[in-house]
Amino acid sequence: MHLVHCVRDEDEAVGTAALDRLAGELANFDVTSLNTTIAAAAHFAKAAPAILAGVLALAAQSAPAAARDLFEPEAFATYQADVGNGRYMANATGCLACHAAGNDLALPAGGLKLDTYIGTFHVPNSTAHPSATGGWSNADYLNAVINGVTPDGRNYYPVFPYAAYAGMTPQDVLDIKAYTETLTPSDNTAPRHEISFPYNLNATISLWKRNNFDTPAFQPGDSSQMSRGRYLVENVGACGECHTPRTLTWGWTRTPTCWRRSSK
Repeated sequence: MHLVHCVRDEDEAVGTAALDRLAGELANFDVTSLNTTIAAAAHFAKAAPAILAGVLALAAQSAPAAARDLFEPEAFATYQADVGNGRYMANATGCLACHAAGNDLALPAGGLKLDTYIGTFHVPNSTAHPSATGGWSNADYLNAVINGVTPDGRNYYPVFPYAAYAGMTPQDVLDIKAYTETLTPSDNTAPRHEISFPYNLNATISLWKRNNFDTPAFQPGDSSQMSRGRYLVENVGACGECHTPRTLTWGWTRTPTCWRRSSK
């Protein structure tokens, strides 16, 4: 899984003064037309990134977190995991594609550097070491993978594809947790992210979630081979994270023919 660090408190503090200035200058900004405003600003993002940054920063000041129920602390506390299924699911989700780096490509000890237009992400250690995920409860793990929320209640950047994993079953997610607990713990610590303002604000990610994070939770029902394949492709494998065209606010277009169009 593509687990990445969250926005830090010190990052949030850096932009406070700038947010106040923007709030005064753009007091008449209409948050209800947020998508339209961001879309228009995005056309100028390459030539004038400050325009998009200003709009996002002001909107983020008012945006609530995505309305999504978190798992309670006692959720699945007594679940008996299937390690074999966890290994299968870990391979299907491609955990090691991001989390393995250096000399041991079979261990999700982190360290991979991801350069993006908003800054550089350093993929963290996701082994069961106490400095990584070793102290997490089942609820912590579920909230991270399915809801994109850290154990202390902050947002993960959506470069970690929880928008796809949100449709996974809690059991499959916890089986992955159990499998990683069988691997050698690593004390490797990834460097801090280097993300530009206002994307380094927790509120900005809340804004993104509010407008784009709408993946339905898993619903048991059809057990056909076709449904199983769809589950593996859309949720577990997160294929759409790369193969589905995006909106100007980096949400999924979610059109039935999106993969075919994107290959043209």
